[in-house]
Amino acid sequence: MSEVSLDSAGRVLVPRKMLEYASLEKEGVIVGLGDRLEIWNPKAYRSVQDEDIDTLEQEFLIE
Repeated sequence: MSEVSLDSAGRVLVPRKMLEYASLEKEGVIVGLGDRLEIWNPKAYRSVQDEDIDTLEQEFLIE
């Protein structure tokens, strides 16, 4: 986790260490969680979303 500020144009400079950790290149997915934001690699985010949907379908499958 890293606390950052907006620049004069309202942009956030994401620290290089965080870009590398999240495997971010040109695109990212921003997800709001309470008082913070998460920035995800789009492919990784879709993968997690797909896993969550599969899990929910299995847990709430009504026969």
